Amino acid sequence: MINKKSFLVILTVLFSTVLACSTLTGLPEPSAQLPADTPTEPVPATETPSMVVETAIPQTEKTEIPSPDNSVPIPESIDISLNGSNNVPDDVLEQIGMYFGFGGGGDACFPFELNQSGAIEWDEYTFYNGERVPVTDQRLVWCACGLDTGGTEASLTLPDGEIKPIEVEDSPNSEPGNRCVGMDYSFGPGSLVGPYKITLTNAGQQISDEFTLFIPQELTGAWMDDGAWFVGFDPGEEIRILAFGNDMTLPSMDEYGEGRWIFLSEAWGKADQNGMVFVRFEESLEDFNDVYVTATGDNGGQTFASTTPMYGFLISDTFSMVCDTALTPRLRLGNTAVVTQDGIRVSDDLVHDSGEILGELYAGMQVEVIDGPFCDNWLPEQAEWRWKIITPDGLSGWVTESDSGTYFLEP
Repeated sequence: MINKKSFLVILTVLFSTVLACSTLTGLPEPSAQLPADTPTEPVPATETPSMVVETAIPQTEKTEIPSPDNSVPIPESIDISLNGSNNVPDDVLEQIGMYFGFGGGGDACFPFELNQSGAIEWDEYTFYNGERVPVTDQRLVWCACGLDTGGTEASLTLPDGEIKPIEVEDSPNSEPGNRCVGMDYSFGPGSLVGPYKITLTNAGQQISDEFTLFIPQELTGAWMDDGAWFVGFDPGEEIRILAFGNDMTLPSMDEYGEGRWIFLSEAWGKADQNGMVFVRFEESLEDFNDVYVTATGDNGGQTFASTTPMYGFLISDTFSMVCDTALTPRLRLGNTAVVTQDGIRVSDDLVHDSGEILGELYAGMQVEVIDGPFCDNWLPEQAEWRWKIITPDGLSGWVTESDSGTYFLEP
């Protein structure tokens, strides 16, 4: 039987391998320029020690597609710095352990059973078949199998009739006699909304897929080349931005991870008249394996975007994704914590019920928090925050802060 740790390792290796091989193509360049016919009214810039906000947002109602040329409007921009880690907000964890993510492209294409021998077919999981696709899906991936070893070409027909060539990647997962390929294309501000058609040609055979790109009205986020794009806020709504990065120069919390997630910066801004905002980083992100940005509006809406499509996770007590069944973490790195009940187990592994039990804690004991937290969400309905502690007599290991209803350690 595969235990929790082995499964975590398998997932981590699988996702990391796919991440390393994923590519982006056709990505529009974000800009801070609104459409020429959109009226704006200057609003004074707001400054914090870690960011600069530039915005011009009148309070207006949302409209469906407010661009006269039928393209996605260019959103207002918030510039954010990576140098805000010395000013960690009270409701934000300065670091976190979580190692899950996934990618796409040719490496994500796996062979499947063909319906007809000698015919090329789309993978049903990457076949849109006329569906409406929100532009914030941002990067669409297609997989096809059953191809001949001969030349292969793909193209995308845009709503205005323009035809663009699409790069075709051979999948390393292909099987003998069943060649598989992957294609992808990215969308964003400036992309045309409306019907698209992708066509794949190989050895005289041709298959196609159609979809319709639209601007969603619900709150959502997507990652662009150099920042995060958010859609669906109310026009002029105040937005809080928090940025986090997976710093590869820092030691992992355990032997299976790479680096660790740390708080980078906080910024404030407003949604433009289309309910959109673009968060642009002032510095290069090359030192970070991944960057994760959350956006919360004054009206309570919240969403996120990351450099790599990821399973969400909780970083601050405002943003609850995978660890949403765990109580809000109240401990912080460096805290002295008090144990609330007897029998709290101390383990040598950050995953609950894995590894060796080193000892137990008892009600009233005081311990020092020296590392963490790690979100243990092996069972999502029983997610836990795990911290590494040390007792006055030198016992050190990982403990659970709370379950879904009770705190076992308190600051």
